[in-house]
Amino acid sequence: MFFRRDPDLKHEGRFLLLKVRLPSGEEVLLRISKTSELSPVPEGYFVRKVIVGTKSLERAVLELTLDRRLRPRRKVLEGAVFVPVREWKHED
Repeated sequence: MFFRRDPDLKHEGRFLLLKVRLPSGEEVLLRISKTSELSPVPEGYFVRKVIVGTKSLERAVLELTLDRRLRPRRKVLEGAVFVPVREWKHED
């Protein structure tokens, strides 16, 4: 069985990478450690992150639920929008 990759999430070694855009236009790259930031739950893993823009000081909250194979099952982002991986610049 084949699974489509999540357009907003990138696996890179021990980390999951996500980029969000705050209302001011500021983009923030999130790096979630697969070994220390994920909390086990019955259906897989869960992480909640509060995001604060360094320039705008705007705040957003991410709640991410992953299955046991680290595939996203539920993504909730309040106060920002996801930036798809295909739109990331190469220096990130």
